[in-house]
Amino acid sequence: MKQVDKYKKEILIPILTICLFGFVRFGSAYGYDSALMEYIKKEKFNLELYELSFCTEEVLKIIESDSTYQNDFIKRINRAFDKRLSESQRYFHTFEYVFFLNQISTIKNYKIIYPKSLLIIENLQPLKRDYTFKNYSFPFQNYIEYPEQVDDACIISLITDLPSTVWSDIERDKLALYRFNAWLEFGFEEFRYYPGTKSKVKSTLNKRIVDYISSKHKNSSMPLIVKALKSINHTVEKYNK
Repeated sequence: MKQVDKYKKEILIPILTICLFGFVRFGSAYGYDSALMEYIKKEKFNLELYELSFCTEEVLKIIESDSTYQNDFIKRINRAFDKRLSESQRYFHTFEYVFFLNQISTIKNYKIIYPKSLLIIENLQPLKRDYTFKNYSFPFQNYIEYPEQVDDACIISLITDLPSTVWSDIERDKLALYRFNAWLEFGFEEFRYYPGTKSKVKSTLNKRIVDYISSKHKNSSMPLIVKALKSINHTVEKYNK
Protein backbone atom coordinates (compact mmCIF):
# COMPACT_ATOMS: atom_id res chain seq x y z
CA MET A 1 0.00 0.00 0.00
CA LYS A 2 1.96 2.95 -1.29
CA GLN A 3 0.06 5.83 0.26
CA VAL A 4 2.83 8.43 0.53
CA ASP A 5 3.35 8.66 -3.22
CA LYS A 6 -0.42 9.02 -3.72
CA TYR A 7 -0.51 11.77 -1.10
CA LYS A 8 2.35 13.64 -2.74
CA LYS A 9 0.60 13.60 -6.11
CA GLU A 10 -2.96 14.20 -4.99
CA ILE A 11 -2.59 16.39 -1.91
CA LEU A 12 0.92 17.70 -1.17
CA ILE A 13 1.73 19.12 -4.61
CA PRO A 14 -1.69 20.79 -5.01
CA ILE A 15 -1.46 22.30 -1.52
CA LEU A 16 2.00 23.71 -2.18
CA THR A 17 0.75 25.02 -5.53
CA ILE A 18 -2.07 26.76 -3.70
CA CYS A 19 0.49 28.33 -1.38
CA LEU A 20 2.53 29.57 -4.32
CA PHE A 21 -0.32 31.03 -6.32
CA GLY A 22 -2.64 32.11 -3.54
CA PHE A 23 -5.71 30.27 -4.75
CA VAL A 24 -8.16 30.16 -1.85
CA ARG A 25 -11.16 27.85 -1.93
CA PHE A 26 -12.22 27.52 1.70
CA GLY A 27 -13.05 29.61 4.73
CA SER A 28 -11.22 29.23 8.01
CA ALA A 29 -12.55 26.30 10.01
CA TYR A 30 -11.68 27.59 13.49
CA GLY A 31 -10.35 31.15 13.52
CA TYR A 32 -7.83 31.40 16.32
CA ASP A 33 -7.80 31.13 20.07
CA SER A 34 -5.41 33.43 21.98
CA ALA A 35 -5.00 31.02 24.91
CA LEU A 36 -4.16 28.19 22.55
CA MET A 37 -1.66 30.42 20.77
CA GLU A 38 0.12 31.19 24.04
CA TYR A 39 0.17 27.49 24.88
CA ILE A 40 1.84 26.66 21.54
CA LYS A 41 4.43 29.37 22.18
CA LYS A 42 5.14 28.02 25.64
CA GLU A 43 5.52 24.48 24.28
CA LYS A 44 7.61 25.71 21.32
CA PHE A 45 5.37 23.79 18.91
CA ASN A 46 6.05 20.53 20.73
CA LEU A 47 2.61 19.13 20.09
CA GLU A 48 1.94 16.21 17.78
CA LEU A 49 1.82 17.27 14.13
CA TYR A 50 -1.83 16.29 13.84
CA GLU A 51 -2.57 18.47 16.89
CA LEU A 52 -0.82 21.41 15.25
CA SER A 53 -3.04 20.71 12.24
CA PHE A 54 -6.00 21.81 14.33
CA CYS A 55 -4.16 25.00 15.33
CA THR A 56 -2.98 26.19 11.92
CA GLU A 57 -4.26 29.73 12.34
CA GLU A 58 -2.49 30.00 15.70
CA VAL A 59 0.71 28.46 14.27
CA LEU A 60 0.80 30.82 11.28
CA LYS A 61 0.10 33.87 13.44
CA ILE A 62 3.00 32.97 15.72
CA ILE A 63 5.64 32.43 13.05
CA GLU A 64 4.38 35.36 10.99
CA SER A 65 4.61 37.90 13.79
CA ASP A 66 7.54 36.68 15.88
CA SER A 67 10.78 35.54 14.24
CA THR A 68 12.07 34.10 17.52
CA TYR A 69 9.61 31.21 17.09
CA GLN A 70 10.39 30.46 13.45
CA ASN A 71 13.36 28.24 14.24
CA ASP A 72 11.32 26.38 16.85
CA PHE A 73 8.71 25.60 14.21
CA ILE A 74 11.31 24.46 11.66
CA LYS A 75 12.98 22.24 14.25
CA ARG A 76 9.64 20.70 15.20
CA ILE A 77 8.80 19.75 11.61
CA ASN A 78 12.28 18.43 10.84
CA ARG A 79 12.36 16.41 14.04
CA ALA A 80 9.34 14.44 12.84
CA PHE A 81 11.39 13.14 9.93
CA ASP A 82 14.68 12.49 11.71
CA LYS A 83 16.44 9.58 10.04
CA ARG A 84 16.88 7.93 13.44
CA LEU A 85 13.13 7.39 13.65
CA SER A 86 11.65 4.14 12.38
CA GLU A 87 10.07 3.94 8.95
CA SER A 88 6.69 3.40 10.59
CA GLN A 89 7.07 6.62 12.58
CA ARG A 90 8.06 8.65 9.54
CA TYR A 91 5.25 7.01 7.59
CA PHE A 92 2.68 8.28 10.09
CA HIS A 93 4.40 11.65 10.37
CA THR A 94 4.12 12.03 6.60
CA PHE A 95 0.35 11.64 6.80
CA GLU A 96 0.26 14.16 9.65
CA TYR A 97 2.33 16.72 7.78
CA VAL A 98 0.22 16.41 4.62
CA PHE A 99 -2.88 16.87 6.76
CA PHE A 100 -1.27 19.94 8.32
CA LEU A 101 -0.72 21.44 4.85
CA ASN A 102 -4.26 20.59 3.86
CA GLN A 103 -5.61 22.34 6.95
CA ILE A 104 -3.66 25.48 6.06
CA SER A 105 -5.57 25.63 2.79
CA THR A 106 -8.82 26.05 4.74
CA ILE A 107 -7.74 29.44 6.09
CA LYS A 108 -9.33 32.26 4.15
CA ASN A 109 -6.82 34.60 2.43
CA TYR A 110 -3.91 32.83 4.10
CA LYS A 111 -1.39 33.80 1.40
CA ILE A 112 -2.16 37.48 1.90
CA ILE A 113 -2.25 37.34 5.70
CA TYR A 114 0.72 34.98 6.31
CA PRO A 115 3.30 35.45 3.50
CA LYS A 116 6.35 34.93 5.75
CA SER A 117 4.90 31.79 7.27
CA LEU A 118 4.09 30.30 3.89
CA LEU A 119 7.58 31.01 2.60
CA ILE A 120 9.06 29.12 5.55
CA ILE A 121 6.72 26.20 4.94
CA GLU A 122 7.43 26.14 1.20
CA ASN A 123 11.16 25.90 1.96
CA LEU A 124 10.69 22.92 4.24
CA GLN A 125 11.30 19.57 2.51
CA PRO A 126 10.67 16.91 5.13
CA LEU A 127 9.24 14.25 2.78
CA LYS A 128 12.49 12.59 1.79
CA ARG A 129 11.46 8.96 1.27
CA ASP A 130 8.51 6.79 0.34
CA TYR A 131 7.42 3.85 2.45
CA THR A 132 5.46 0.89 1.25
CA PHE A 133 3.48 -1.36 3.58
CA LYS A 134 1.18 -4.05 2.20
CA ASN A 135 -0.74 -4.23 5.44
CA TYR A 136 -1.61 -1.09 7.43
CA SER A 137 -1.60 -2.99 10.71
CA PHE A 138 2.20 -3.32 10.46
CA PRO A 139 3.07 0.42 10.64
CA PHE A 140 0.10 0.96 12.95
CA GLN A 141 1.59 -1.41 15.54
CA ASN A 142 5.22 -0.50 14.98
CA TYR A 143 4.50 3.20 15.38
CA ILE A 144 3.38 2.51 18.94
CA GLU A 145 6.25 2.45 21.44
CA TYR A 146 4.58 4.20 24.38
CA PRO A 147 0.98 4.09 25.67
CA GLU A 148 0.16 7.62 24.53
CA GLN A 149 1.11 6.70 20.97
CA VAL A 150 -1.94 4.44 20.75
CA ASP A 151 -4.00 7.63 21.03
CA ASP A 152 -1.90 9.26 18.32
CA ALA A 153 -2.06 6.30 15.92
CA CYS A 154 -5.83 5.95 16.26
CA ILE A 155 -6.55 9.65 15.80
CA ILE A 156 -4.20 9.91 12.81
CA SER A 157 -5.99 6.94 11.25
CA LEU A 158 -9.38 8.61 11.76
CA ILE A 159 -8.52 12.09 10.47
CA THR A 160 -6.45 11.05 7.45
CA ASP A 161 -7.92 10.23 4.03
CA LEU A 162 -6.78 6.63 4.01
CA PRO A 163 -8.40 3.92 1.86
CA SER A 164 -11.06 1.76 3.47
CA THR A 165 -8.73 -1.25 3.35
CA VAL A 166 -6.80 0.05 6.38
CA TRP A 167 -9.77 -0.73 8.61
CA SER A 168 -9.97 -4.25 7.23
CA ASP A 169 -6.24 -4.62 7.92
CA ILE A 170 -6.78 -3.58 11.54
CA GLU A 171 -9.82 -5.83 11.95
CA ARG A 172 -7.91 -8.88 10.70
CA ASP A 173 -4.94 -8.32 12.99
CA LYS A 174 -5.71 -9.42 16.56
CA LEU A 175 -3.18 -7.16 18.28
CA ALA A 176 -3.98 -4.10 16.17
CA LEU A 177 -7.70 -4.63 16.76
CA TYR A 178 -7.13 -5.10 20.48
CA ARG A 179 -5.20 -1.83 20.66
CA PHE A 180 -7.84 0.07 18.73
CA ASN A 181 -10.68 -1.32 20.84
CA ALA A 182 -8.75 -0.65 24.07
CA TRP A 183 -8.26 2.94 22.93
CA LEU A 184 -11.98 3.30 22.38
CA GLU A 185 -12.81 1.78 25.74
CA PHE A 186 -10.16 3.45 27.90
CA GLY A 187 -7.48 5.34 25.96
CA PHE A 188 -9.46 8.09 24.31
CA GLU A 189 -10.95 9.20 27.61
CA GLU A 190 -7.65 8.80 29.47
CA PHE A 191 -5.53 10.80 27.04
CA ARG A 192 -8.09 13.30 25.77
CA TYR A 193 -10.58 14.01 28.54
CA TYR A 194 -9.22 13.05 31.91
CA PRO A 195 -7.63 15.23 33.14
CA GLY A 196 -7.59 17.08 29.81
CA THR A 197 -10.86 18.91 30.37
CA LYS A 198 -9.39 20.65 33.41
CA SER A 199 -7.39 22.71 30.92
CA LYS A 200 -9.34 25.15 28.73
CA VAL A 201 -6.63 24.94 26.09
CA LYS A 202 -6.73 21.13 25.92
CA SER A 203 -10.50 21.26 25.87
CA THR A 204 -10.46 23.61 22.87
CA LEU A 205 -8.04 21.39 20.99
CA ASN A 206 -9.95 18.21 21.81
CA LYS A 207 -13.23 19.74 20.66
CA ARG A 208 -11.72 20.65 17.30
CA ILE A 209 -10.39 17.11 16.83
CA VAL A 210 -13.67 15.46 17.86
CA ASP A 211 -15.77 17.78 15.71
CA TYR A 212 -13.59 17.03 12.69
CA ILE A 213 -13.75 13.24 13.18
CA SER A 214 -17.53 13.35 13.74
CA SER A 215 -18.12 15.44 10.63
CA LYS A 216 -15.73 13.45 8.44
CA HIS A 217 -17.23 10.06 9.28
CA LYS A 218 -20.89 10.93 9.95
CA ASN A 219 -22.08 8.89 6.96
CA SER A 220 -19.64 6.00 7.34
CA SER A 221 -21.00 2.46 7.46
CA MET A 222 -17.70 0.80 8.31
CA PRO A 223 -18.10 -1.13 11.60
CA LEU A 224 -14.90 0.09 13.28
CA ILE A 225 -15.57 3.72 12.39
CA VAL A 226 -19.21 3.51 13.49
CA LYS A 227 -18.03 1.97 16.76
CA ALA A 228 -15.39 4.69 17.15
CA LEU A 229 -17.90 7.52 16.66
CA LYS A 230 -20.31 6.00 19.16
CA SER A 231 -17.58 5.58 21.77
CA ILE A 232 -16.07 9.04 21.21
CA ASN A 233 -19.45 10.77 21.36
CA HIS A 234 -20.33 8.87 24.54
CA THR A 235 -17.15 10.12 26.21
CA VAL A 236 -17.72 13.69 25.05
CA GLU A 237 -21.32 13.68 26.31
CA LYS A 238 -20.15 12.25 29.64
CA TYR A 239 -17.81 15.21 30.22
CA ASN A 240 -20.18 17.81 28.84
CA LYS A 241 -22.90 17.06 31.39
